[in-house]
Amino acid sequence: GEKYDGEDGFSAMKKTAYDMEPEVIFILSDGSYQRTGPSGRGYETITWKEIEDRIEDRQEQLAKEARLHTIGFAVDPEDEKGFSRLAGKNEGKYRSFE
Repeated sequence: GEKYDGEDGFSAMKKTAYDMEPEVIFILSDGSYQRTGPSGRGYETITWKEIEDRIEDRQEQLAKEARLHTIGFAVDPEDEKGFSRLAGKNEGKYRSFE
């Protein structure tokens, strides 16, 4: 999806996906998500807690929550835990590829 007025790429992706009222969502990524830092300088990492909270908020807006599968490509151990936890909380599975 495209960015929406200053939102980070994760927000745009989430909005686009959930606006379609899906039964299943697949998230493919090579690692953590960042957004532009304060005053437009540098980048800051979006925490897995924030990602989980955002997904939970959108799941609650669906008539039936979407199953969410995550696929990581050469992710570090912390991101692997985050992707795995995110899938597990949403009746999905996590897969990892080097």
